[in-house]
Amino acid sequence: MPPPPPLPELMEELVEEALLLIPPDEPVHLFRAALVCKRWCRLISSPRFRRRYREFHRTPPMLGALINQCDDDDDDDDEIYVARFVPSTSFGQPTADFLGWRVLDSRHGRVLFHNNNYLDHSLRVWDHVADKWLELPKLPRHKFPDPNTSYGLKGAVLCAAGSSCDNLHCSCGAFLVAVVGISGTTASACVYSSEDGAWGELTYIHHVPMFIDGGAPCALVGNALYIMFFRSIKVLKYDVTTGKMNVIQLPCKIITEPRNLVLMATDEGNLGFARVEDFRLHLWSREAGRITKAGWAEIGVVDLKTLLPVDARSSSPYVVRFMDGIQVIFVRMDQNLFSIDLKSGQVRKVHEGYLLPDQFVPYMSFYTPGVRYPVHLPETESRRLHASQFS
Repeated sequence: MPPPPPLPELMEELVEEALLLIPPDEPVHLFRAALVCKRWCRLISSPRFRRRYREFHRTPPMLGALINQCDDDDDDDDEIYVARFVPSTSFGQPTADFLGWRVLDSRHGRVLFHNNNYLDHSLRVWDHVADKWLELPKLPRHKFPDPNTSYGLKGAVLCAAGSSCDNLHCSCGAFLVAVVGISGTTASACVYSSEDGAWGELTYIHHVPMFIDGGAPCALVGNALYIMFFRSIKVLKYDVTTGKMNVIQLPCKIITEPRNLVLMATDEGNLGFARVEDFRLHLWSREAGRITKAGWAEIGVVDLKTLLPVDARSSSPYVVRFMDGIQVIFVRMDQNLFSIDLKSGQVRKVHEGYLLPDQFVPYMSFYTPGVRYPVHLPETESRRLHASQFS
C-alpha cells in the first residue's frame, strides 16, 4: 500500500498571520517558531515580518531593567557607579557589570550611559539588541556642573523624528540625546544628533534652583523634556526642538512631600504626575479637564490597597517610575518593586531589593530573529536557528 500523500503546506500568508499573534513579551516563543522549518525561519527573520510585527503589537514590551548601584567593595570615599542589565524574560542573560557607568535613560531600545569621572562627562549610547555602542563627543566641561555630582546632570535619548514619530521603528533610525545641567543657578542644555555626529548649540536659563533632582526620572512629553528640581515643586521644561527653557510649578497642595511623585506623559499628550498618599495613587494633568487656578487638574485616584498583595502592605508605598506610552507605574513596598498597569489593574512583582527611583530604568524593545541572539536557548536549538537562517 503506497504511503499517503504529504499534507499540503499552509499558505505563507496564513502562516505569517498566525505568527503575528505571538505575544512580544516572551521573545523565545518567536525564536522557537523559527526552528520549525527553514521557510518559517526566513519568514520570521525578514524585514517585512519585523515591520508588520511591530505595527501589529504597537507597544514594545518590557524585556528587563537596568539597575544602577554603587560599588561597595571600594575602600575609598568616592562613589563608583555600577550598572547592569537584568532581564525579566528569556530575552537574555544578565550582562557583565558596567563598572564606572550609570544609566541616565532608556527609550526605543537604546540606553544612555554616563560616566561621571573627575575629568569630564563621558556619555555612551547602547543598543542592547544589536549590541552596538556609540561614544558621544565630549560635552563642553566649563558649561556643565562638576562631573562628580549626580545632582546637576540629567539626560534622555529620544527619536530624531520627535513627537511626529509612531515609535515603531525608532531603534533603526536617527536619534537625539538631550542633556541638561546646572552650575550655580544657571541651567545649560544641548542636544546631540546622530545624523550630524555632533552637539548642537548650547542654550541657557538663569536664576533657577541650584540642583536638579538626580533621583527623579525625567518625563518626555511631545518634544519637551521635564525635569524635577531637588526638594522643590518646580519643574524645568526644555524644548528639544527650539532649545527654549522655562520653569513651571506643580500644585502648591503637594508641597509637603514633593519627592513621592513622578512626572509622566498622560494619554492626552499633556504633562502629568503621579503621587502616592495614604495608599492612594493620585494622577494629575496640566491643562486637561477642569483647570484649577494653577493650571493643574486631578484626573484620577487609584486605591492601591485593592491592587497590591496583602503581605506587601507593611509600609507606605513609594512611587518610583512611570513608563511612557503604556500607563504602567512602578511602586516600591518595603524591599519589593511592583509594576501596576493602570488600564488593566494587573500587578507584577518585578524586583526584590530596595531601589531608589534613579536606580531602576526599564528597558523596552521589540526583539525578533534576524538581528542578534541574546535569547537564552538550549545549545542544540541555538545551532539549529543559526543553520536555518544561513543555509
